[in-house]
Amino acid sequence: RLAAKRRRPQSTRTEILKVLYDARNRLSAANPYRDALPYYWHIDGPFCPPAYAGLQDLVGSGLARPNAKPGACETYSLEPTRGALPLVKNDAYMDEARAAISGAVDGLVHINDMRRDVYENAPYPMYASYRLKFEPQFESLCGEVARTGARPDPDIVAGLLAAAASDYPKDAEFDEQWQPFGDFVIAAMSFLIAGPEKFGGDVAAKMRGASEQAWRALAAGIRVERHDPHYDASVPGWTCSRDEEISKLRSAVADCAPAVMETSGRDAVIESVRRLGMGRSAARLLELERIADEDPDEDRMGIKSMSRLAAFIAGRRLPEPDIGACPNGDAQAVWWPPDGILSMDFGPGDAVTYASVLRGARWRKHGRARPGSALSRVAPAVEALRA
Repeated sequence: RLAAKRRRPQSTRTEILKVLYDARNRLSAANPYRDALPYYWHIDGPFCPPAYAGLQDLVGSGLARPNAKPGACETYSLEPTRGALPLVKNDAYMDEARAAISGAVDGLVHINDMRRDVYENAPYPMYASYRLKFEPQFESLCGEVARTGARPDPDIVAGLLAAAASDYPKDAEFDEQWQPFGDFVIAAMSFLIAGPEKFGGDVAAKMRGASEQAWRALAAGIRVERHDPHYDASVPGWTCSRDEEISKLRSAVADCAPAVMETSGRDAVIESVRRLGMGRSAARLLELERIADEDPDEDRMGIKSMSRLAAFIAGRRLPEPDIGACPNGDAQAVWWPPDGILSMDFGPGDAVTYASVLRGARWRKHGRARPGSALSRVAPAVEALRA
């Protein structure tokens, strides 16, 4: 039926999996066939290994045939002499399942339309704002620069990036992986603001790779958080995979960000902060730049420290802070929870120096850690700020 709808003899694996996902969501909660299709969310959206295994079983039994053309997209077709034979005994639940599949197929216009519909109803809006909208445009832009040195208009892509960054999950489970993602956001925004043609093909190619790795890291975290209970035993392994993807993202950003910052400069970082919706912080950074320009004795914030601060505050894990420059060039952010204080000093490295006091609760904490870990260690101050 799907092949007939598509008016070609084969259907792709993606089409089959997306149709089954749509059909599963149409089934009543009491239908046992829902449990036969457990999904988890990952790089390309919902995925169901049992459905893929079932497809391979159909191939093994001769009921389905894969497209064996070398280099072709992975497609399958039913064996015409056997495809109409029923595989399971009919009952009311199977009748409902058949109707659900028919409805999902009838609603299919194009696989891209189905992908858009699935992404727009995903548990996290970044499937639509990042994976569907920003990433293809950004990678196309980077590819054009790398191939031809052309000057594309980056403003639309910068707007898509700002929208995607604002959609980043605010759940505490994603606090630790925000910073490397935010580092990518600031590097990519600075790249777009300065003009991609200024950087050359090598930097553009690295930025394109970092864009894909940023999504892989986030999707690995989403898989840990959004899966059917069927996969609970897989979570420890998935957690290790997530940490590996985050580490790869840090490396990918470190491979391209210095060249971007060297060319784009401090003004691009500050403009990135403004475009990401933090006008008060951008104005304060401009003020600090002006003070340092006018008085050589004033402390000037290092560009790497400024970038790290910008990456953190862009995630909106906390309200916009008061910002200052430390004598060593670190960027300092200060928040004021009721009857207390929280400060973080951002140097050029991965870790921040943090300190917090809540006088009424007679609570204090200080130390050095990556920003996500620092947030968890000062949880009482964070809760007071978010209250």
